Amino acid sequence: MNSRQYIALNNYSVTVSLSGALRGVMPRHHCYGVDRLIEEGCDVVAIERESSLAARAGRRLVPRRLGAWLDPLQLSCGYWRAARTTGTIYALNAYVLGNVPLGRVFGTRRPPIVAVVGDAFGGRYARYLAHNIDAAICLTEKAAETLASNGLRDTIFAPWGPDLSFKGYESVPPDQFRLVALGRTARDLDTLISAIGLENVDSILEVPSGTALPPGAVSLGDLASASGYTKFEEGSYLRPGVAFRQASVFAVPLHQGFGGPVGLTEANDALALGRPIIMTRTQGLGFDIEKEGMGIWVDPRDVEGWRNAIRLLRDDIGLRRQMGVNARRFAESQWNNTIFSTKLNAFLLQTGL
Repeated sequence: MNSRQYIALNNYSVTVSLSGALRGVMPRHHCYGVDRLIEEGCDVVAIERESSLAARAGRRLVPRRLGAWLDPLQLSCGYWRAARTTGTIYALNAYVLGNVPLGRVFGTRRPPIVAVVGDAFGGRYARYLAHNIDAAICLTEKAAETLASNGLRDTIFAPWGPDLSFKGYESVPPDQFRLVALGRTARDLDTLISAIGLENVDSILEVPSGTALPPGAVSLGDLASASGYTKFEEGSYLRPGVAFRQASVFAVPLHQGFGGPVGLTEANDALALGRPIIMTRTQGLGFDIEKEGMGIWVDPRDVEGWRNAIRLLRDDIGLRRQMGVNARRFAESQWNNTIFSTKLNAFLLQTGL
């Protein structure tokens, strides 16, 4: 019997992600390998942020043959309660650790901490992480190098790529050109909307309610309501699925200066679906969409750059299709959830965490 125990933390619900993945309504990469750890016989406890999940405490959300419990607790009660266990804290996002001096919180009883790090974290925060966690699973090679240079011995680069077995990704690219832009964090919607309006292209955008849209553009909220999905089903990709399966091109407009792998979730969807990506230039992805022949970079706040990229992929169907093929091939060969989960499990075994 595997005796490994992990206390999983994230900035969104571990329980909902795992439950959705096991029901087949959410891709497994949002579990960050927790599902693989359970399959390996590990015990996993989730410390949850959402108080509404407290009523689910002790509910078994995975088959008994996997031998694991998920025990949602309210983060408001303090996720440092994890110190009472003998397991390893697995932070699926390093940001949930904040900048608390963990040694002072736990003293000599501090449990081992492994964190998924998506940012290069220059300066003070890199030093904080290097001295307060025991190991890092880095989503970019730059992040691994930065933490190693600050003294963290155990680091690994693991590509957080899409779950290619997810049924929701089974979709043929439409012949009609349609731009889809999902995601809300650090999105430069003003620049994208200006370009869409000037080029007059069909598009589906995730925008705040009441946002003025140009002709041909539809908001995700209105589209989902018209399709019968008036609420984002808990732990389900149904609502965004209404949009992204209609996409011929994914657009990820970003504000400059926002660190981390912002936009990677949408890029993963594009890779799995085999769609090209137009994206504001960033170093947070861990790969180069132009070098891999699957997308176009646009400089920050560059309306003309967005117009040119949209026009190129709208008018050149052959290029659009080839970029989509390249995107899916890249995911299959080197950027997918199976690779991430396998590397995670091997790394934890190797380090004894």
